[in-house]
Amino acid sequence: MDLATLIGLLGAFGIITAAIILGGSALLFINIPSLLIVGGGSLLVVLMKFPLGHFLAAFKIALKAFLHKSESANADRHGERSEAVSPR
Repeated sequence: MDLATLIGLLGAFGIITAAIILGGSALLFINIPSLLIVGGGSLLVVLMKFPLGHFLAAFKIALKAFLHKSESANADRHGERSEAVSPR
């Protein structure tokens, strides 16, 4: 997993948790009908726009953001320079 992905994920959860703690009751942030409208509606609109194969492939691609190890990060750890930072 890329470090930026981990920082972004933990940061997002941290900000939401801080808002809940500072706001008082956690029940103010949880509204099932709103979650159904936003989450379900978003998924269904995407499903309307793209073919089923692309829709299902998007979940596999999203998993790669969390599970894939980039080659340049591995090369940098072993003391090699990656092509992205080499001078031309």
